[in-house]
Amino acid sequence: MTVYSSNTAAGYRYAQFALLDAAGYAGQTLTFTAKAQQVTGSSTPRILGRLYDSNGSSVGSTIFEKTGTSITHTFTLPATIDSGVTFRVLLYCNSGYAEATETNFYDIQVEVGSTAHDFAPYENICPISGLTGLSVYRSGANLLNSATNITGKYITASGSISNGDDAQYTDLIPVKAGETCLCSFVSGRNKGGNMLHGYDANGGWVKQLAYANAFGKQGTKLVMVATIDSGISYVRLSYGITDTEAMVFAFSQEISWEGYHPVTR
Repeated sequence: MTVYSSNTAAGYRYAQFALLDAAGYAGQTLTFTAKAQQVTGSSTPRILGRLYDSNGSSVGSTIFEKTGTSITHTFTLPATIDSGVTFRVLLYCNSGYAEATETNFYDIQVEVGSTAHDFAPYENICPISGLTGLSVYRSGANLLNSATNITGKYITASGSISNGDDAQYTDLIPVKAGETCLCSFVSGRNKGGNMLHGYDANGGWVKQLAYANAFGKQGTKLVMVATIDSGISYVRLSYGITDTEAMVFAFSQEISWEGYHPVTR
């Protein structure tokens, strides 16, 4: 993920995205790792970890704030966390001054426990040891119809539509609350990121459900997984025009992840 600031606009410039559903990890010890490459500017990259509710408002105080180009931090989530609260990271490229700054953030990972492991894209989304009661009611059908994609545009983290020559997004894909939605693709680029977005019954944008970082991942299979919340009736996948093998599945099931959770909400 690349974060920019201009030399004419003062103020902090950052990107924000959710790493996991915090309520499922209340009271647990987690280890966060990330790397940053300062391309231009003199500001030191900074990363904050915080909890946010479903309305996008911060919950409690900042969990951690770290600076540098290689960050490893172990922390424990509060013992009680309300349903719908997510753990998010904020990636700052500058220090609030009007300075041209470009920073690449990559290898972002959060793990259960106090040991940091080398970064690896998440691939095995259903380890056998953690799978209980699998019941697939759509019989393995890929729900993505690329023939109806809108090309040359992408969906931002806030749900707006922006131009992007190397981007595309899908038509509305019907899902059900409580389902697990899985998206996979082979990245055709070394920049940007792909997002899964949720929409209500009228097609109105509700929230970003999942994010996959494509920086430095050309030719790599990437996976996004999210649990569909109440009030979400459709999803859209926003991804690269050169990505291949794109698939979207919806499962009616409950999964125990046992020690590792993919990027969610």
